[in-house]
Amino acid sequence: MLFAGRRAEAIARFKRAAPWLAATIAATVMNPWGPGIYRALLRQQQVSGTAEYVGEWSALRINSAILSQALRWRDPGSAVWWLLIAAALAFAVALWRKQFGAAVWLAVAACVSATHSRFEALFAIVVVVIGGSLLESAIIHGPEPQPQARGGRLWRPLAIASVIAALAFVAVRVSDLISERMYLANAQISLFGTGLSWWYPQRATEFLLAQHLPGNVFNEFSMGGYLTWRLGPAIPDYIDGRIVPFGAELFFHQRRLLQLPPDAPEWQQEADRRGINTLLFSTARFAGLNIPLAQFCQSREWRPVYLDDVAAIFIRNTPQNAPLIQRLGIDCGSATWQPGPETSGSSWRARAELYNYYANTAAINYVLER
Repeated sequence: MLFAGRRAEAIARFKRAAPWLAATIAATVMNPWGPGIYRALLRQQQVSGTAEYVGEWSALRINSAILSQALRWRDPGSAVWWLLIAAALAFAVALWRKQFGAAVWLAVAACVSATHSRFEALFAIVVVVIGGSLLESAIIHGPEPQPQARGGRLWRPLAIASVIAALAFVAVRVSDLISERMYLANAQISLFGTGLSWWYPQRATEFLLAQHLPGNVFNEFSMGGYLTWRLGPAIPDYIDGRIVPFGAELFFHQRRLLQLPPDAPEWQQEADRRGINTLLFSTARFAGLNIPLAQFCQSREWRPVYLDDVAAIFIRNTPQNAPLIQRLGIDCGSATWQPGPETSGSSWRARAELYNYYANTAAINYVLER
């Protein structure tokens, strides 16, 4: 609307879009919390103390090692660099064609993505939709936004060649995904296909429920979301990714506890204050092994009752828990476990699951000096 020659068309376009824009605003309050969801977002935004410890809130760091990733065309992590280049080109085109609204959208999306990796997907959508439209229009119509019938045939061979190259590239990327190559080569905590990620403590939680282990249950930050879904609301979790209502201080407090030996006074004080009788830790090599596992296995105050390739459970050594410890207690030095049913078969997924099982087992044996 800043330019007289485009104003009438822009106003007409805005009038057509106005009902839908209003509907999107109304749709945001159609949730169980109503407008209160905005209060929660504001409260969450005010708490930034844990940002440096949550990978999704980290910034895009630029150094020689990271930049070399852009040249590895089979590494999905390179995509963000290519998108940044595409956004820069589209931004220049937007300025050239005096489409400042599109330029602002691209600049803001790029800055937000570079500041917080959580927004890379949103950034990709903006670049593809807005940037793609700008580049296409500039190639076909030239510097003016209005359609002009010139230049289309000159670019047709290039367009066909680009589509063929893109299809070949997508075929390689898809094959890397379904064959699990990308997930294993990049040390991901997920695999291709349906089902829960391999590092979730599925068998440990089944054991906890089947044996009716006493509450309350202490868990690490990374496990909180899964345990809320799997055990809640009957068994509340100690902490999860919601800064509201937990608060940033509890996040740092649990980190300090995990660095202390199990018989330290701080552990006993926390158990007394919160009524903790069961500890559930991750032993998966990427998301877990954040505790001195060998020390917990030899602790006087906490006794091991469960251990597999992704999780360990300890019960507080009290007179009330003595019968459970006597019945379920294990020796970490001689405990054995077997791979789960997901590792059987000759499929790519089963082979990847088996690889993770052996790698996790090796990490646990190393930590326990077995």
